[in-house]
This record gives sequence, structure tokens and C-alpha cells, in this order.
Amino acid sequence: MKKLTIIIVITIICLPLLAFLVIFTARFYAFKTMHSTSIPDEAGFSYYYFDGLSKYASVVGCLYDPGSGQEEIDIPAMYTKYHVTSLGGHFGGGGSPFNISIKGLRTVSNVSLSEGSFDWYLQKHKRLEVVTLDLTLNVGPNIKEIFADQPGIETAGKLYLVRVYVNCDPVNSSFYSENGILYHKNGEVVEGFLYWNQDYVGSDKQ
Repeated sequence: MKKLTIIIVITIICLPLLAFLVIFTARFYAFKTMHSTSIPDEAGFSYYYFDGLSKYASVVGCLYDPGSGQEEIDIPAMYTKYHVTSLGGHFGGGGSPFNISIKGLRTVSNVSLSEGSFDWYLQKHKRLEVVTLDLTLNVGPNIKEIFADQPGIETAGKLYLVRVYVNCDPVNSSFYSENGILYHKNGEVVEGFLYWNQDYVGSDKQ
């Protein structure tokens, strides 16, 4: 009876330590198998990709070329041998939101497009010319997670606003689009994008 009690006590003490070691090992392994592409590929995309127990990729940025004549951005289904399953995300303890930048612009500042911040910034920089760039963003069937944060891009006396009309593949099990707006399956709007009918994030001209 005494031995059984000792075993139970030792088990109770050791279980939290064992759980901690398992979690720490899993996170360490995930971090060790995480890689990133520091230079965008030919299509303008940059990635994080993982070659551990789970092999997948995340698109964390898109460098859009206005001179290409293309007004649509197709999120790729694959990066080399890795399935693309997310736009942005939290990797290695930090957040890497998906956003669209503009090729050829030397960015002076990234401007938050939340209502209060955006109004304050325009009041402070009244001489800025606001330029709107409207694009179509096509989201494929395999995207399961989205962490986006689209800023305004200030450069050379202009403030560029990248607005998107989003199409989502109807086979996607996590998201759907309606009238150019992207939604979670529970009906909540996916935040972080500046949608085609908005002057700033959170506004709605309809």
C-alpha cells in the first residue's frame, strides 16, 4: 500500500514535467524544420515552409507588379513539393501577417488602416495623395488559416491603398466569399484585408 502511494505521488509530480517536455520538444522541432524564402519568387510570392512531421507552406507576402497588366492574384496551391495551407500565420512565437506590397515603390511608411489610425494619419499628412489600387484575390480550396494585415503604403508623397475583391473556391472547407468579401464558415468576416467597398479597414460603403 505504501509503495502504491509513493508511485501515485511520483506520477502526479512527473506528469506536468513530462507534458512540458513533450510540448517543448514539439515546438523546438517545428522551429528547427521551419524555413523561409527571403526573396519573392517569379510570381512575387514569399513563403514560410515546413519539412518536419507536417509538410506544408504558408504564403506570407505578395509583391504585386503594376506593370504586369494583371489585376488578379492567384494564391498558389503548391510551393515546390509543399501544399499551401495558410496565408500568413504565427511562426516561431511571432506573427507574420499576409499582405500585398507594390513592386518598384520605395516604402517610407506602412500605415495602419484601422479607422482611428487612418483618419489621424491623413490629418497629420494632409498633402498626401491617396491612390487606390483595386485587385482581385483568388483563394484556393486548401487554405485553412488566414492571418492578414494590409497596411497603406506611403511613398513619395502618395499613400497607396490596396483593396481586394476576394473569390474563394467553393470547395474550401474553412472560408467562403460573397460579393467580394471573404468570410469564415461561421459567417464572420475575415479581418485584415482592405476590401473593395471600404475606404479603410472596418468601413463599408454599401
